[in-house]
Amino acid sequence: MKNLVGNALLGQSGGPTSVINASAAGVFIEALNQEKITGVFGAVHGIKGILEEDFIDISKEDIEEKGWKPDPFDGLKILKGEMDYYYKADPEIQVSEDKKTYFETLVGVLSDIIVSLNWRHQNIKNIIEWKRFESGG
Repeated sequence: MKNLVGNALLGQSGGPTSVINASAAGVFIEALNQEKITGVFGAVHGIKGILEEDFIDISKEDIEEKGWKPDPFDGLKILKGEMDYYYKADPEIQVSEDKKTYFETLVGVLSDIIVSLNWRHQNIKNIIEWKRFESGG
């Protein structure tokens, strides 16, 4: 098989996560280190960028400027049992957890209110019957 020479193109779909970003950085860095790759490009919004020919030219300077690394954790391997330690140390996660708890509580209260409103006709009927009973009717 002949050695190919030309451009490299990465079209990554999915939301931006540290894993996807690290994978993309690894692809870009490795592609830039290859003599036979003459240009490295990223497709904006994955397959959509490829179809619309919307590309970003990636250079080593871009990668260094953005601080992209194939291993953003510098070799740190977090075990599942240690996750609570890291969650509790991250202020952004704490704020998100507080918001999540707030909204779960809010949804619970609003659900109870809706249930109460749905049964108000039954509650009114019961009150009327109780008043009738008390008055001897």
